[in-house]
Amino acid sequence: MKRTNNIAIFLALLLLWSCSANVNSDSGEYSPPSIKSQPRLIFPISAQEKGIEGVAKALISVSDEGAVQNVRISESSGYNDLDAAALSYCKKLLFFPAKKGDINVPSFVKLKVIFDYQNNPENSDYYVRSVLSLYDRINSTTEAEKKRLLQKELFDKHVEFVRQMGGEIRFNYFAKQVIQEKSLPEWGDIWDSYPLTFLLFHDFIQRYPDCEFLPKVKAQLVESLKNDIYLIENSPAFGEKEQNLKEGLLLKIKSFVSKHYPKVKLSFKTDEISA
Repeated sequence: MKRTNNIAIFLALLLLWSCSANVNSDSGEYSPPSIKSQPRLIFPISAQEKGIEGVAKALISVSDEGAVQNVRISESSGYNDLDAAALSYCKKLLFFPAKKGDINVPSFVKLKVIFDYQNNPENSDYYVRSVLSLYDRINSTTEAEKKRLLQKELFDKHVEFVRQMGGEIRFNYFAKQVIQEKSLPEWGDIWDSYPLTFLLFHDFIQRYPDCEFLPKVKAQLVESLKNDIYLIENSPAFGEKEQNLKEGLLLKIKSFVSKHYPKVKLSFKTDEISA
């Protein structure tokens, strides 16, 4: 995993065209379908490792209730990894159905899904420097209110960094630079796989167990756990090695939660744990 650039995932949802089927042309003005809800777009880790970018175009059949009935890639990105991620994304879309007058009608939609990189390594380096500086400032102050404000600033930086880089293959590279060394061996070589955003908030909790707004930090940890699990479970796995890596990491996360946060309940595709 040698890529040195941060990655921003851009999804272009372009309603290129849509049409209704089996509807009398005199029944009223036609209104095309529109997206009601959408899942998170997964930029496959395997594609990030190779520095792959691309555009996949999908043809979607939408029912008169707005559900996706069928999806196919009408124009390949040129990479199986990206095409598979685009298909997975499109299958989970939900639409406001097309209408002919006041009647819901089935339709077809073409969507363009763009997987693109954005080069911006300076922001990540700045994040690391800022966090390390905040650690020193928090540790050196004896004023309770000042310490609380500095802790809040630190927490906000973690939240923003996760928002910007949560699905990026290089996330762990920067996270390792601000997490206590005692936490690193537990994850071994898995550090070089999928982003583990929840560890930033676990580290915060370990550093500042008496923090005034700790419930908020724990809530963010749980949210990050859910997002990380979603990313791991929904990333395409090409080959037995990748599949074994995903399964091993999910088991490790289950064990981690059971050990450190026994009251947290998480759902996995394979089963549900009460950790």
